[in-house]
Amino acid sequence: YDSKISANMAAINALASDAARETEVLYICSLLNRAVRIGEITEEYIKTAAVVDSAAGKKHAVNTEKIQEVRSDYRKKRDGMNFQVTVQSPENSGRIERRFNALLEDSGYVVTSAGALYTLSARLTAEEVTNNAGNFVTPGITVRIERAGKTLFSYSKNYNRAGHRTSMSTAYTRALNEVEQDMKDNFIREFTAMLGR
Repeated sequence: YDSKISANMAAINALASDAARETEVLYICSLLNRAVRIGEITEEYIKTAAVVDSAAGKKHAVNTEKIQEVRSDYRKKRDGMNFQVTVQSPENSGRIERRFNALLEDSGYVVTSAGALYTLSARLTAEEVTNNAGNFVTPGITVRIERAGKTLFSYSKNYNRAGHRTSMSTAYTRALNEVEQDMKDNFIREFTAMLGR
């Protein structure tokens, strides 16, 4: 256990050191979160080592303090991350904006209408076709997370065509269902993976 703890603490210290040199909060959180995850495993090793050797708890007290310090630093940085969401969409229902707001809030981020540190801007496109077979919409989306005009993360996707025999509105609803599901399944997963969560 000592060797595992030592290796993990080396990784935690390296990530914390990298975070201290970084200026972008988004990337600082990514580095610290990785350190926190390693710290959770390391705390379990320390607990197990203390069962095997009662002196191990005292021996690793400094490591436990470092893990708690990194966890606290991560929470402070993460609590300062907030987002303003703007969406351009040809259907103008606000549905995609509400989905982004919910995804960010469900992931623990604050969404605000003004004074946000980050902007999540999305542009939904939709190619409409009406023919003898019915009404069809082929959607696509581009999402950027920006700070002070600098793009820090981006996501783009084109989707399959959705249709309805008689209603363009229903075709849009079906198309947006696919976009929303992809935002839930893939966009938020890729964004949080970038943050190391």
